[in-house]
Amino acid sequence: EIELVSKKRNTQTKAQKANVELVEVIYDMLAANEGAMTATEVYNRALEASIDGITSPQKASALLKMLVDTNRIVKETNGKKSTFKVVDAD
Repeated sequence: EIELVSKKRNTQTKAQKANVELVEVIYDMLAANEGAMTATEVYNRALEASIDGITSPQKASALLKMLVDTNRIVKETNGKKSTFKVVDAD
């Protein structure tokens, strides 16, 4: 059992490294936007900017959740609609 635990991967996978870069792109996109954006709006903006890696609104939502978990953006839910915006520097 100790051998199995010691064999556990300690580095990021290729997909995880790519997601870290995509998270920064999404953060910059939200920071440049005046108001809050939905995951679909982030996805559509990524399509317009020809950003590879954000292939669906679900992928955009997963990346946004990573930013929420690091407290860099805030998620606001109004009914069934969730919007995301950069945390104010107050």
